Amino acid sequence: MNNYKSPIVNPSAIACCVCGFEGDRAYFRLPDSAREFLPTQYICQNCVEKPVQNYFTRNSERVVGNTDKLPTFGIELEVVRRSPEVLSLEGVGWIPTEDPSIPNGVEMKSPVYSSLQDAEPILEYISEHIVGDVQSGTHIHVGIDRRRLFDLADYWVKIWSPLVLHMLINRKETESIWGRTFNWFAQLGCIGRNRYAAFSCNTHTQCTVEYRLPVFRSAEQYSRIIDFARKATQILANEPLKDCADARNIAEKICALYSEIFEIIISDRIPNQEMLVGVTPRNRQVFVYPSADHEKWDIAHTDGITTIRFRVFYPSFHEACVRALDFVEHLEGKIHEEILARINLPFSSK
Repeated sequence: MNNYKSPIVNPSAIACCVCGFEGDRAYFRLPDSAREFLPTQYICQNCVEKPVQNYFTRNSERVVGNTDKLPTFGIELEVVRRSPEVLSLEGVGWIPTEDPSIPNGVEMKSPVYSSLQDAEPILEYISEHIVGDVQSGTHIHVGIDRRRLFDLADYWVKIWSPLVLHMLINRKETESIWGRTFNWFAQLGCIGRNRYAAFSCNTHTQCTVEYRLPVFRSAEQYSRIIDFARKATQILANEPLKDCADARNIAEKICALYSEIFEIIISDRIPNQEMLVGVTPRNRQVFVYPSADHEKWDIAHTDGITTIRFRVFYPSFHEACVRALDFVEHLEGKIHEEILARINLPFSSK
């Protein structure tokens, strides 16, 4: 219980906001704003010190409250310190679980919300009293039919590539919106079934689209991201999807939505944009970065994974990704020399 304020010992007429116990026990007083959504303003020492649940525990509880026409959503909040303020969220249905990436912290998993309005008081509370301990990412899960996810996975590169290219080239803007840019836990990999993709449709484990990029910075910032995630998922769920033209239409609508919500301008075609393309044959991951300091090509070996990297000019991100996937599909399993000899993408002159 490091850095906790001292508990109130043996108070009278005080009940715990989590377990409801009232009586001879030590309690922590929570901030006044907790009274807006918690049953009481106190959490007992037992609830603060009890073991958290297993990492794989899911929260399927649904909030009974307001409902709007957008998909349901849930939040996973990674917090580096198990403070009374954080653990008090269990009083409104959040589940505290362990997370190997934050051994001394806790991952709080929200219930399923049917409207942003019901989550807003909690977001304000996090912004005021918890945000200082949110030093890693958060994940937003937005509900979607699992059968639709399988259909979407085949077109995931084409759907997300125009927006991802914009986010890559405008890194400062991306960081200001999302709180960070692409990284190991929110990868640029465009294969939707990749669990760690920043925009993931991992059909093997979930019935949601997972947005893994955001870091909580403020209630206003996070509310905008949730709004975008829900509306983007609604587009993914409802728009026709029979061929590449339909996928392109979905991509354009998602870009337009992004522009509207975050008040920015997206240019789909960027003339002479040089990109470094990296392909991992084993899991068919594709990574593309704006102009980077590499030779025409090289092979990288990291933790037993081989990645082939090469520079290429393409006016749009999805064209580079699709061509890269094409050659991986045909050359998978070949030795490195054969792969390099048969790459047919146009290299830059550098």
